[in-house]
Amino acid sequence: MSDISYFQKFSQPENYVTNNTLLVFRYVYRNSPAKFEALLHSLVSDENSKIPIGLSFKQQTRESHSVPDAYISQMPFNLYIEAKVDGRLYEEQIGRHLDSLRNKSHPNGSVFLLGLTKEDLSEMDESKFQSMAARDGVVFIGITYAQLANELEKLCSEYETDLKEIIEDYSRFLSSEGLFMNAFSRMVVFPCSSSRDQNVEFGIYYHPAGRSNLLSCSLIGLYKNKAVSHVGKIRGYGIWSHSSGKLALEKESGTITNDDVKRVNDLIVASPYFDLQNVDHRFYIVEKFEEVNFLKRSSGGMRGRRYFDLKSYIPNLSFNQHTPFQSVVSGLTGNSFD
Repeated sequence: MSDISYFQKFSQPENYVTNNTLLVFRYVYRNSPAKFEALLHSLVSDENSKIPIGLSFKQQTRESHSVPDAYISQMPFNLYIEAKVDGRLYEEQIGRHLDSLRNKSHPNGSVFLLGLTKEDLSEMDESKFQSMAARDGVVFIGITYAQLANELEKLCSEYETDLKEIIEDYSRFLSSEGLFMNAFSRMVVFPCSSSRDQNVEFGIYYHPAGRSNLLSCSLIGLYKNKAVSHVGKIRGYGIWSHSSGKLALEKESGTITNDDVKRVNDLIVASPYFDLQNVDHRFYIVEKFEEVNFLKRSSGGMRGRRYFDLKSYIPNLSFNQHTPFQSVVSGLTGNSFD
């Protein structure tokens, strides 16, 4: 058995992806066992299969012959992970894992097998693996790297900058490894309290060039007053820098036309909010920001950017390069998130 390492010693992609996944899990746990417990609960998504983390403190608990004054316990749990970076999970491999777990004699209900993949499991495979595992008292969970990144993002408050930085770096790693398969269902949302109207008018979102670019997303949302009010489909983005007093574009991705360059120049001149004249910024071009009303149910505002897997909110829509943008707009309008 190999311990996880801060310094990579693995050459196989599955091994170093697994190592980095365990590193981010360990960091979350050390930051807050309660957050790690919440993460595991969100992955299991089964009210009957809770994963207890940490100590339980009880007082005056009646036992069979006495009532001790206090009782401190820790319930066992065992989470096994099969990570795939290029390919799918196979019945034969899952079966061998279950054979091994059967020989471990773990307490019933304490064993979870997580299948981590780039693409969603088919309904047939997921149902089959769950049935196979259930026969041995094991809970099988199938999840994509994109879904894991989304659940990790939800753990961070605006004030937990260290945790947020680690999780964003992990997401950048997954993106660089090509493990966010379905970018068509990923939306990034930014709070835009002051610049929202201007973003909508010009069909552009921007932020300082020093920040990381979007992580395998095809959609961008604008948040204000407890709701994502507008969404646009990203067509291209790049960094507009100022050298020798002249505006120059370094395209990073997608398609950018001469008309887009003019729109950016017009926005830079018109913006009363930020110093776009002298500070390099990254500009994201959309065809048009469409109005939606994607409501935030939970208390408090959303102060930092957040990623959404829209398959969780519009499950009946198939996300690919041919997905009608208006279907996404209709699916988000009147919908809500925590």
